[in-house]
Amino acid sequence: MTGVKKPHPSIFEYALTLAKANKVESIMIGDSLEADVEGAFRFWN
Repeated sequence: MTGVKKPHPSIFEYALTLAKANKVESIMIGDSLEADVEGAFRFWN
């Protein structure tokens, strides 16, 4: 585990690593604007 929760960017990196995916070819689907969408946006940039 990462020891952090969304919207911390490292949780998104961890999830992509587990999925063996990369952010260029991935999308974020979530139910929280702040935790899911904003967190993924910050991770992307």
